[in-house]
Amino acid sequence: MARRDNTFAAKVLAEAHFHTDEKVAEKYGITRRTVVTYRAAQKDDTELSQLFQQRLDEIAHREWADQLSETLTTALRRIGVELSAVKVESLQDLTQVMSLTKELVELEMSRMYAESETRGDDRTADLAAGQGPRAADTAEASRLLS
Repeated sequence: MARRDNTFAAKVLAEAHFHTDEKVAEKYGITRRTVVTYRAAQKDDTELSQLFQQRLDEIAHREWADQLSETLTTALRRIGVELSAVKVESLQDLTQVMSLTKELVELEMSRMYAESETRGDDRTADLAAGQGPRAADTAEASRLLS
């Protein structure tokens, strides 16, 4: 009998946790029964159980960050549209433009931070710490918006 590939089994089980067994089986070219067999094996196989939990955590984190980035990108577009439609005819209009610009920058920084966290990238952390190639731009934007 062939040894089960626990890494593959964990991947299948983690995706099946968020979708259906049928959909995942079709995606990976296996039978639904194989998915059920993997799930049953998970109860007795600590390695498979640990790999499954790791994979589940990765998927949950990735999907959350992807959805956040998508939501923030949509918000950025909407604020950009609002900003371009404002006619500056008074001090109140200028205040509104500055407020929208500040929100735009804050949302963009949040989106960048979420993406960098997902990738394990330190570029955004460098910016927040006042380091890296765009640190001067970030500091100037913060100064102008405060």
